[in-house]
Amino acid sequence: MTGPRSLESHLRKEILGTGFPLEIEVSSILDRNWIVYNNDPYVDEDEDKTREIDIFAIHGALYEKPQDIIRRDFFPVAQSLVIECKKSTSHAWIFFSLPRPSDWEPGIPDGHVFDFLEAITQGKHSFIDELKMPKLHYDRSPRLAYNYVETKITKDARGESGSIFEAQNQLWKCVSYNCKVWREAWEKDKSSRHIAVHFPIVVFDGRLYEATGPSRRLILTQRQHILLYFSRRSKTLGTVKEYMIDIVTKDYFQDYLKIVKSDMRKISEYFDKNAKSLAPKADKLAEFFA
Repeated sequence: MTGPRSLESHLRKEILGTGFPLEIEVSSILDRNWIVYNNDPYVDEDEDKTREIDIFAIHGALYEKPQDIIRRDFFPVAQSLVIECKKSTSHAWIFFSLPRPSDWEPGIPDGHVFDFLEAITQGKHSFIDELKMPKLHYDRSPRLAYNYVETKITKDARGESGSIFEAQNQLWKCVSYNCKVWREAWEKDKSSRHIAVHFPIVVFDGRLYEATGPSRRLILTQRQHILLYFSRRSKTLGTVKEYMIDIVTKDYFQDYLKIVKSDMRKISEYFDKNAKSLAPKADKLAEFFA
């Protein structure tokens, strides 16, 4: 490294080896129709430290207008993407999946949602749990991943593992923190009918595989999209919540966005079409638990 050009070449190589260019690329795609916040802060509930999520985005076309909130038969739904961007040239991401349980109940994972009734009851009761919500993409996959491993692509590959665990932790903690913020905003307003829905996502630039079958006959299949299921106890919310994180490859991200936007429209349309019948039910529950 003898001059400015050599230094710039070195710096460029180092930067391209990180997830930062991927974050910029994902943000540029979202900028077309989304309200995007990069490096959005949240508080880590285990360490009580402020951290940052790579991208927090709200779809502009589905953003509720303030004047609608005053209607008694209106349910303001805030829907957002919570995204971590990861890249690895040294390790493949491998997720071990199992068939979806036969008694699986369809709907939005409870860790993704926070509504006005949870605010009133300090998380003991949820309005969403009282409803028959439309099926989303979470209900379509016949298999779910429950654990994972990051495996070196070559024996002499450099780099560290742990990116999946880090992204998983950041996403659910960020969602939990946002639910806490919503709770503090709504808990004193018994007339609130707000609902918040989060879609936690990892966008991965690298080799993504699903592992199936018994260990002796393990089958590895390269994938563009995998659903990772897990549950965690949130200190912030004081309860155990279930989560399903979408792991999507960089090349598949734009197609995946179409799926999520379809889900968001289903949720918005559900509350729009059923608002008049849901309003008395919401009033009754809010009055009972007040």
